[in-house]
Amino acid sequence: MTDANTIALALAIEPTDPDRPLGMSICLDGEELYRTDAVTARTVLHKFLPDLDGEHELKIELHGKTADHAHLDANGEFEYDSCLKIDAVEFDDVNVMPVFQTLAQYQHNFNGIGETVTEHCYGVMGCNGTVTLKFSTPIYLWLLEHM
Repeated sequence: MTDANTIALALAIEPTDPDRPLGMSICLDGEELYRTDAVTARTVLHKFLPDLDGEHELKIELHGKTADHAHLDANGEFEYDSCLKIDAVEFDDVNVMPVFQTLAQYQHNFNGIGETVTEHCYGVMGCNGTVTLKFSTPIYLWLLEHM
């Protein structure tokens, strides 16, 4: 339960293929909140943070992806890829996925075979890399500016 000086952050992530799990870590303001080498089911993180004036940075990292995470058909043709899907981001029970998809930046290098790029994150992480969402508190002011 939150009070007037606390924000409830909820973040849900699930694998597209639980049989070929990927690694993930979640950090808030440089503090690691969660880490696993195998996301095999929908994972929900809940964190309470002070709603005091300040800048914050949420980072979600996908790690451990290899060529073995690609799905090929009987002819060796690419069918689909194992990914992590960010399916919920909430502040105080307010769904901010539309804002997340607008503001979150995904930095990756195509699993080491391309140049490093930074692009919008639309909720799916398919390459080893980091999604970053910067937000400020008090959260209601940030929400008013971006919703």
